[in-house]
Amino acid sequence: ITPSFSIDQTSLDKIIAKIRGVRKTNSKLGYLAHTFNYCEFILSERSGHYVITNGEIIDSFYKIREDVDKYYIASVILETLDSCTYGHEEELLNVAIVYLKQLSECNNPLVVLNKYLLTLIDVLGYSLNFDECIMCGKTLEGETKLCLESGGIVCRSCKPKGITVIIKPIYFSDLKNVNKVSLDKVGQIDIEKERAIEEMNLIIKYLYYQMEVKLTSVLSLRDYFGH
Repeated sequence: ITPSFSIDQTSLDKIIAKIRGVRKTNSKLGYLAHTFNYCEFILSERSGHYVITNGEIIDSFYKIREDVDKYYIASVILETLDSCTYGHEEELLNVAIVYLKQLSECNNPLVVLNKYLLTLIDVLGYSLNFDECIMCGKTLEGETKLCLESGGIVCRSCKPKGITVIIKPIYFSDLKNVNKVSLDKVGQIDIEKERAIEEMNLIIKYLYYQMEVKLTSVLSLRDYFGH
């Protein structure tokens, strides 16, 4: 088992660290290698290679491992954290931890995922304005369009260059509400599963065109939910 990364709190760089022997039933470090564990590790280094020699669990997010829906969704959070950490390591790590905690306790995990993805693109500097058209400045309402290449949302009347995706009014309304609600209130938003997945697809497309990030965990999530 190889943890994908850990954070050096001094340099805030992403590094690869291996943990050895944890597949054995009597492993002394096996408790550190469970999926989704958030840990503080002690590392040894030789010629630029790191090995975990000890550590302490800060949070295990155990409820995620008990719920298959949450497991697939948490996998998307971890993969985006691993794929998008380009100079934002500490901030994105903190965001992921907060959302994993919320995910472990919530009853609407897909809505939490969409809130996380919107927060992620905001931290990365690609935030979406759900209030005004980025071209003409008019108030956005009804059917809108997502500009994948230039970034942003435009009204129905404007014709931006590049690839655009139609946002149905119900999707736009949902995403706007999810975007503006505080994390502690996101549990109050009730969106049916089919809609939430389509709304996730819109955000994922936008993230891909802005950062060229391909997420295999999203494919697994879609397959699991029948999409």
